[in-house]
Amino acid sequence: MNIAQKRVIRKLFGIFCLIACAGGVSIYYYWLQATKMPEWYSTKSGNQLKKVELVEESDIIAAKSRLQAKIQSNLAESQASEHNVYELSEETDNSGISKQKNVEIQFSDREFNDMLQVELAEKIDSSQDIALLPKIHTTIESGKIETGTVVNLSELPISQGNSKEQAAMAKVIDKLPFAKNQDIYVGLSGTPTIDNGKLTLGENPEVKIGNLTFTVAELANKLGVSPEKLAQNLNIAVEMGQLKVDNMEVKDDRVIVKGSVDIVQ
Repeated sequence: MNIAQKRVIRKLFGIFCLIACAGGVSIYYYWLQATKMPEWYSTKSGNQLKKVELVEESDIIAAKSRLQAKIQSNLAESQASEHNVYELSEETDNSGISKQKNVEIQFSDREFNDMLQVELAEKIDSSQDIALLPKIHTTIESGKIETGTVVNLSELPISQGNSKEQAAMAKVIDKLPFAKNQDIYVGLSGTPTIDNGKLTLGENPEVKIGNLTFTVAELANKLGVSPEKLAQNLNIAVEMGQLKVDNMEVKDDRVIVKGSVDIVQ
């Protein structure tokens, strides 16, 4: 997790503290909600954890190879179909020679999670240990994608908050001293869309802290920044290599990506 990501999460925690201190309900109640872990995290251990998270550099490399192989396999099938039954539509230039073919690829929630983890790994500084990357988990349900990670509050730059945030956080920690080393779940949930050929979680994803949910507009108002800027900092974009993504949909526990690829004649 880079410094910018930690600052965003610290900001979210600061907002939670302000809400908890200002609300009529006890801080302890808010704390119970904020520290509630998702079911997938609470029930995992040992080998189960290894199955859904990429924890070593070799895991990242293997996942990237699997994804590239799947995309290439679908592209190869698309090109092969041109010479038999024309099941896929195609665009032509003035000479009638096919230049692009439409492709449809399905990804499971596990594969989509791997794409996000590979994307994070490729963006870190070469001096960083890949083992320190946040281990994300992705679920696909009811037309939405939720992806998140569990972080320990001791890792966040809490002292860098503004005076109100620091005072609120100090009050929470004074009431709940064990909060200093508490694990919390921070996630993003949204309807996937296409932005400049990349998959994103939409313009206004929801932010989750434990069992609490906030819209980007709500958080932006409390932070004093534009919703667009906050959404840009929070969102995760995934590139698809040579595949030009045009559209996508979520069906059951799968993401269906529709796009085109240039065909070399």
